[in-house]
Parts: sequence; C-alpha cells; structure tokens
Amino acid sequence: MKKERYLWLDLLRGAAAIAVLSFHIVVNHRPQLNGLYVLVDFFFVLSGFVLWPTMPKERRTFGKDFRNLLFRRILRLWPMLIAVIVTSNIIYLITHWLTHEWRFDPNRRWGYIVAALLFLQTIVSTSMFMVVPLWSLSAEFFVNLFFAPFTAIKGNKAIFYSVIFGYLVLNIGLTMDQGWIGFIGPIRGFEAIGRAIIGFGIGLLLRKNLDRLKRIQNLFFLILSGYGAWWTLFSDQSYGYNNTYFVGLIYAFFILQVSRYQLTSESAIGKFAGLMGRYSYGIYGFHQVMIDLTSHILKSPNSFKSDHVWLRYFIEKSSLVCFLAILATFLTHKLFEGPIQRWGSKVINR
Repeated sequence: MKKERYLWLDLLRGAAAIAVLSFHIVVNHRPQLNGLYVLVDFFFVLSGFVLWPTMPKERRTFGKDFRNLLFRRILRLWPMLIAVIVTSNIIYLITHWLTHEWRFDPNRRWGYIVAALLFLQTIVSTSMFMVVPLWSLSAEFFVNLFFAPFTAIKGNKAIFYSVIFGYLVLNIGLTMDQGWIGFIGPIRGFEAIGRAIIGFGIGLLLRKNLDRLKRIQNLFFLILSGYGAWWTLFSDQSYGYNNTYFVGLIYAFFILQVSRYQLTSESAIGKFAGLMGRYSYGIYGFHQVMIDLTSHILKSPNSFKSDHVWLRYFIEKSSLVCFLAILATFLTHKLFEGPIQRWGSKVINR
C-alpha cells in the first residue's frame, strides 16, 4: 500500500499540540478553553489514520510485522519520552535546590521514574505526575500493540468489535473512577485506554476504507465537519466527560474531509505544515515541563483579574512556552532522537 503524506493533517496535528499547550496554561482559570482537552481524542483518531499502512496486514507474516511495528513505535516514541522525563527531573532538582525546598516530591521516586519510562503512566497513575500529558502516549503505545492482531484479520469486523469493546472499557472507567476523574480528568486506567481504543480504532477503519468513503468527501461536509470539530472544543461543556463517547466520530469525519486536499511539500505552506507535524510530538511532550519551568518568570494572575490581564498573560506565556518547547524538541532531535532513529532505520532496512 502506498504511503501518502497528508500535510494538511500535519498542520492540524501541530495546531492541536499548541492548543493543548494553551489549555494547560489557563486550565480551570478560563472556562472558554476547558474543552480543548478532547484534542487528545483527535490525536488518537489521527494516529490510527496515519499508522494504518504500518500495521500488520497478513496472519502468515504477523510475527515479523508485529516485531517491526513494535520496533518502529519504540523508535518513534521512546527517545522523546526519555528526553522529556529526564529534562523534567533535572529542572525539578535544580529548582528544588535553588528554592531550598527540602521536602522531596514522593511522585519522583525511582520506581515511578522507571514506570514512566516504560509507558506505564495509565497503569501506574502516580508516575504521570512528573509530566502529566504523557499519559496519552502510554495509552497510545499499548493500544497500537492491542490492535495489531485485529488489523491482520481481513475485513472490518475485528477492528469494529474492538472499538465496541473500547466503548465498554471507557464506560467502566467513567463509571468506576469518579474520584480520580473529578480530581484530574479521564486520563488513567480504563477511561484512558478506552478513549485510545475508540479513537485509534476509528482512525484505522477510516484509513482502511478511505477509497470507499471518498464519495462523501465534498466542500459542504468539510464545512459541516469543521463546525462539528469546533463545537466539540468550544460548546457548552455541561455534559461533562461524556463527550469522550462521541468526539472521536466527529474528528474522524473531519479528518476524512480534510484528507481530500493535498499540499505539495515544496510549497511554503507545505514546508510549514511538515515542520508542524514533525515538531508536534515534541511540543506536546515538552510543553508541561516548560510551563512549570516558567512559572517563576510569568506568574499566573489572580482568578479575579480582568480578561485583559489574562489575555496578556496568555499570549506571553503561550509564546514563551511554545518557543522553549520547540527549542527543546530541536535539540532533542539533533543530539539524541535523530541519531537513534537513523540507526533504527538501518536496522529495519537490513
């Protein structure tokens, strides 16, 4: 199957990473942005759409294909994960020493660091407090492997039933984990894995059946799906976390419409879109670390301050955090991630 680069989707991935960054800067202070947390579900759907060509397709070659998938996912996710967690702990130790804070954070014990490095944030929930957004990488990694046997089965039924199973898992999480969800959101255990199974599975089905679905790609549906995506982010959030049941379907419809349009990689906007796609993972991974790092430079205003004060803070903080996250991503890729991935590519090509 020919692999295509959907540069418009790369642009959207980068924009979504920056939007999640913005959400975490003003979370619980400006309710207008509280809905942006569901962009993680957009990432899950987009991941399934993009990764379909690399998933196992034949039962007779499943062992080899699964090993390749595992190796590729580790190469893609692990170097940046290591860099983010190491950076987070270095910054914590330095600020801990400079502020003469002698009480050590129990969430940064060696066991939790190891658990975080092994993608166990959704299972060992305390390990996510070093860098909370990494929970989604934990969920995605395990769900990538979970779906591998089902993509090797012909037809859509295996993936479809897996998505139904994801809804069951999500329901268990949202029902049984109310204390945690009320504290920090649906980002661990059953609810996290359920969201990832639903989103990734829908993305797989979308890409697998893309040729059939092209008949419903048109400008009207692009506008309609774009409004739907906008609605998931900025509508009245009175239904709470129940929106995690359906936002994946809306994002899949939006991705279907956007995938109709192509950008040339040689054009200026195409190059920018490709850059946004390449840096989106690093921006997402590093942004919470940089928010914590700059907390002493740009302090959050009092909740009762005017919208003008908050807007100025939001622009300044977002710009600074985004710049630092991009810089950290660039250095990580040059010094650590890039060499490892080049070595890995040579191993795979052998």
